Amino acid sequence: MNPRVSVCIPSFNHAPYLAKAIDSVLAQTYRDFEIVIVDDGSTDDSLEIAEGYASQYPELVRVLTHPDHANRGISETVNLAYQQSRGEFWSGLPSDDMLLPEKLERQIAFLDDHQDIGWTYSYATFVDEAGQPHAFGLFGKDITKHTNPLQHLLRANVIPGMTAMMRRSCTDQVGLHEPGLMYSDWEFWLRMTNQCPVAFMPQPLVKVRVHSYNSSGTIAPEKNARRGLEVLITFRQKTLQTSSKFLDDRTRALLELQLAYHFFYTNDESRAKQSLSEAFAVDRTLASDSAFFGRWLRDKIFDLQHTFPFHSRESSFASWLHENLQSFDLKLLAQKAKAAHFAKLAFENYRSNAGTSRRMALNCLREDFSWIRNRSVRTIALKGLLGLILTRHPQQNS
Repeated sequence: MNPRVSVCIPSFNHAPYLAKAIDSVLAQTYRDFEIVIVDDGSTDDSLEIAEGYASQYPELVRVLTHPDHANRGISETVNLAYQQSRGEFWSGLPSDDMLLPEKLERQIAFLDDHQDIGWTYSYATFVDEAGQPHAFGLFGKDITKHTNPLQHLLRANVIPGMTAMMRRSCTDQVGLHEPGLMYSDWEFWLRMTNQCPVAFMPQPLVKVRVHSYNSSGTIAPEKNARRGLEVLITFRQKTLQTSSKFLDDRTRALLELQLAYHFFYTNDESRAKQSLSEAFAVDRTLASDSAFFGRWLRDKIFDLQHTFPFHSRESSFASWLHENLQSFDLKLLAQKAKAAHFAKLAFENYRSNAGTSRRMALNCLREDFSWIRNRSVRTIALKGLLGLILTRHPQQNS
């Protein structure tokens, strides 16, 4: 009989950690599982370690490689593992991470009790190279708190993939990871969220190891932007003709806004303008929903500060938005963009030029007072107002 759960381990050059990953599955309190390991052309001892476990536990562990032991990348490795797995439920585990002992038992029990849910995921907790708790804390966010979880996931990938448990009936419907995408997991979770109901379990079920050889280590911001753009383009192509309760006009418009953002930061302003225009064509109500647009833009301004620091102050996305929204005759939204531009300048100048920073914060509030809810802008602006008061009334405040 087929095992109920398949745990698939894509393995590449993690010889120091692979045994711990496999042991964490073998130590599960739920016993009806198989382990499918696919070695992606490792050049260390990973394949030998995996084959040792297959010899010791032939009824539980299977080891596969690509033809000629080639290195094909994470997407094709995950796909091969999935295609060769047999379980009713499917779960992935990177070869340097570890399951907590009750991971499978908790998730199987939850999915058995909630037949309407297609997949579930949880928090993960970070550990260091030695397996000790890391200062990073918890990894993951609950997208199910949102009325439309797909909209939340379009903004950023917040799914710890190693914590997910999926019904095969759901993943067969959604399809495989897209080969060639570096962030294929994000695109996969977008399709999963679009097609299958998801639930969040608010406890850590996996240990994610932080070490110097993490394949998802620090990359250049511009490269990060291009990889994110590839995800959004692929998702749009695959879902343009599909429908779900989450892929409504507003979500399609948000997708186009996100594309405009990524096109701009990969120096393709022509396509950025096309996507911006398409956002308002897809959802005619967006032009009058300044609150939604303002919230999205506030999120983007913080991304500008942390995700895309390689751009100069002169090539501000908010300033570009202001110019183009004016050309679309969307004056209220253009005002929102102008305020966001001032907010960005306030953040940029906060440490180097306090006077300019305070002036920009006040300009931001003058254009869009809803920025008062932002703690940073509020603090900078209040300091600016206090400075004006002290300047104009020095004797009263002496």
